[in-house]
Amino acid sequence: MNVIPFPRGGGNSNPKRVLIVEDESLMALLLEHLLQELGYEVVGICASIHDALSFIDKEFFDLAILDINLRGIESYEVADKLDDHRVPFIFSTGYDVVKLLKPYREYPTLQKPYEMQSLKSELEKLPFFQKKKILT
Repeated sequence: MNVIPFPRGGGNSNPKRVLIVEDESLMALLLEHLLQELGYEVVGICASIHDALSFIDKEFFDLAILDINLRGIESYEVADKLDDHRVPFIFSTGYDVVKLLKPYREYPTLQKPYEMQSLKSELEKLPFFQKKKILT
C-alpha cells in the first residue's frame, strides 16, 4: 500500500485537513509544501486508486486534491466516492480540462505544474469558502 498517513496536529489552530492523491512523488511533495504554506494540514498522500479509496473510508479530512490520471488510470471512481462522502475536491492534471469526462468538467481543476496562486484560486472555489448571502 502506498499511503503516507500524517499525524494530527500542526501550527494552525484549525487547519483544513487535505488528502493528496498523486502518483508522481515530486509533484505530491511540491503540492504538500504549497498547501502547508497556505496553512493546510496534509493528512495523507495516496499514489493509487486502491489506496485512495481505502483512505477515504478510514480517515477524516476536509478536502482532497485528486490527480485525474493515476498510473494510466482515470481516477473518476475516487472522485465519485469523495462526492458520495460529501468531501469537496479539486482535480489536478497536466492536460486540458476538456479531456475530462463531461460530467466532471464543472469541478475545480488545478493545472500542473502547481503554482501557489492557481492553487489558492482553486481552493477558494470549494464550498466552505463560499460566502453566504445575507438576506435583509
